[in-house]
Amino acid sequence: MPEKDSQPDTNPSAGQHQPEHRGNTDHQMMTTDVPYGSNEVRLSLRQWLVVALLVCGCLVLVPRVWERLEPFEPSSDYRIPYVLSDDYWLYNRWMEDIVAQNRIPIIGDSVVWGEYVTPEESLSQFLNQRAGGERFANAGLNGSHPLALEGLVDQLAGRVRNRRVILHCNLLWMSSPERDLQLDMNMSFNHPRLVPQLVRLIPSYRVPPDERLGNIVDRQLAFRQWVHHLRIAHFENLDLHSWSLEHPYRSPVSVIEWGLPAPDGVPRHDSASWFERGIERQDFPWVGPSTSLQFQGFQRMLLTLQRRENHVFVIVGPFNEHLPTDESLERYNVMKQYVRDWLTEQQVPHLMATVIESEGYGDASHPLAIGYDQLAKQIFEDAEFQSWFSTQTRQFRR
Repeated sequence: MPEKDSQPDTNPSAGQHQPEHRGNTDHQMMTTDVPYGSNEVRLSLRQWLVVALLVCGCLVLVPRVWERLEPFEPSSDYRIPYVLSDDYWLYNRWMEDIVAQNRIPIIGDSVVWGEYVTPEESLSQFLNQRAGGERFANAGLNGSHPLALEGLVDQLAGRVRNRRVILHCNLLWMSSPERDLQLDMNMSFNHPRLVPQLVRLIPSYRVPPDERLGNIVDRQLAFRQWVHHLRIAHFENLDLHSWSLEHPYRSPVSVIEWGLPAPDGVPRHDSASWFERGIERQDFPWVGPSTSLQFQGFQRMLLTLQRRENHVFVIVGPFNEHLPTDESLERYNVMKQYVRDWLTEQQVPHLMATVIESEGYGDASHPLAIGYDQLAKQIFEDAEFQSWFSTQTRQFRR
């Protein structure tokens, strides 16, 4: 009787290799039927192009739509509210409004803005009184300095073309290496997002490369400027994540009031003069204009405005010459002469403001209301200004 165990096993599905064969089959079915990755939605090249167009459209349109939703009706004596000093998107809207009204912007720092006065007591308003109409507008930005104003003009005031512009030159920014941002150490100063980021590196400005690149993107994209506007104007200068942590039970939509903070109706400081505040005479070391970073920023800003076919009138000062020591005042006069000679060489119409009475200063450079009145009188009595302004008057009457 033949033994069954001696017969060969001809069943291909039998034996020890059967489980391995099924495993390979399952693996083949998995790789064939299930796409690689966790998401089965794959976009074609054409679909990616559609997505890119939609994103770019949102980046361009959202800020413009927001302008229509958020009312902005500045008065004749409007100035950027102090709490919105870093809101460059709003500054750009204000500059567009100035251009639309065919007014002359006065670009400068807190001296133009009016640190010790109300909006109706600023330089632009005293000039309007003497001009007999709303010819001038306060385009000053509180806390700014020439290197910051350079970035503001270069990137955010591009609509100011083929116009009359008054540019203020505050020599106080050259009064020390610290104010000139020349100290070889990291310093905190106003408006760092506006200063040069990748070229003309500033010794006192030390931030990582990614932050510098982010600042460049912010200045180029209106959408990013709008995002900063929302943070400053509505979310306590916090990003949405940080604001939500601070206010876990509030809806972000509820804080948007479709309006802007009201302009400052009162001075930031009381109207006491510098000697009433107890400020003593000071020995300013001064930085030579030929090596000053701030003055170089002012020069580039002026040339940028001229390249845009603007006719610029420069007001230098007034500086509180009652405040420095005699030696410091001598150094200041040498520096002031250098600036005068450079403006003359560049054929830029300008006024070297003479010192106003001591009671007209709140500190080293900021006038009080009576000081602005005296400065406006100097400006309108200047023959070079009258020649410059009369051309503007004829343009208004065309």
